[in-house]
Amino acid sequence: MLAKVKYFLYFFLTLTVFFTIFGCQQETSAIKADTVLLNGNIVTMSDDLPRAKAVAIRGNSIISVGTNKEVKPFIGEKTKVIDLQTSAHILLKKPAAMPMFILLVLAAL
Repeated sequence: MLAKVKYFLYFFLTLTVFFTIFGCQQETSAIKADTVLLNGNIVTMSDDLPRAKAVAIRGNSIISVGTNKEVKPFIGEKTKVIDLQTSAHILLKKPAAMPMFILLVLAAL
């Protein structure tokens, strides 16, 4: 009987240590953006989130939209970060970027 209790205590202690170590780690985004726009006034055309402050872009896709705090985990070493509050960057590298650029300009007005 004592052996079963001892086995249970070791098992419980092992599980407790395991979940404490791996369960308390902060979750970070594995996907990193190519470009992040911060401090903007972005119109999303969504009923759930009509306006946002930041956008994370990877390739030709928007991977995150929200507050600066929500988008900052997508910033990596090679990410180009553009502060829309202090910068006047033009994002017209491709013709496909034109509709997004127009929305960004209109949102800034």
